[in-house]
Amino acid sequence: MSALLSRFRRPGACLAAALLIALFLATACGGSASGHSTAAAPSVRLATPPALPTPPGAPDVTPPPTLPADLSLLTLANKLRALPANYVPPDLVPIPREYVSSAGEQRLRRPAEEALVAMLKAAQSGGLAIKVNSGYRSYDYQATVFRGEVADYGCAQALRESAVPGHSEHQLGLAADLTSADVGWGLENSFAQTPEGRWLAAHAPGYGFVLSYTQGKEQITGYIYEPWHYRYVTPPVAAAIEASGETPTEYLQALGSASMVNIVTPVASATPGRDACSST
Repeated sequence: MSALLSRFRRPGACLAAALLIALFLATACGGSASGHSTAAAPSVRLATPPALPTPPGAPDVTPPPTLPADLSLLTLANKLRALPANYVPPDLVPIPREYVSSAGEQRLRRPAEEALVAMLKAAQSGGLAIKVNSGYRSYDYQATVFRGEVADYGCAQALRESAVPGHSEHQLGLAADLTSADVGWGLENSFAQTPEGRWLAAHAPGYGFVLSYTQGKEQITGYIYEPWHYRYVTPPVAAAIEASGETPTEYLQALGSASMVNIVTPVASATPGRDACSST
């Protein structure tokens, strides 16, 4: 200790010691020799509270999709809603022949046709050939189709797989039956397992198309599973239908009730029964 004290008795040692002590105290207190703090204030990150579970029975607050300017694109035609016999869409256009598998011309409403061609071109760029077997059908043509179903399969089966005239989405000019070479360009359930069918299931909503008659939903849609029958509803509405987990029948019915989307004014009717088989 005496040796240490003797060091600070040398000339200038006291001043040096004082400076060292001052520097040590400033550093220990988080400051500098000038007396101003240089350490940054610690950041405080608040924890995000966990989302509260939705109480059972709470109303659905999912925002509705952006609706098209032309609300007739969302018109619902089904077992309980019939179109007028004289209804013909105002903007039917032919589908390019290269995308049609059946004989004769096939048409759709212009917005649906443009979206369909874009979709089939995209599939084509991936090496897949998807074509239209059937597009728009008039009331009278649908009557012919339904009579053929009755003749081939009987009334009960015809009512499960074909629409009575006036009740067909094809009359809206928004529905297309799609097919591929793997099913002989026909309409078969096995289409769902083909590369083309799987591609459509994954990509059709992005182009505004939804599968109208989904598997296991006959009690809701009124029709058996049809993996080839796609109906145009616009991309935002197609995405909303996919996200909802509902069938297009359920979703469009609720949407129509909420927003009065009944531009074509389908008329309510009783579910077609066996009398429909004899009256068409």
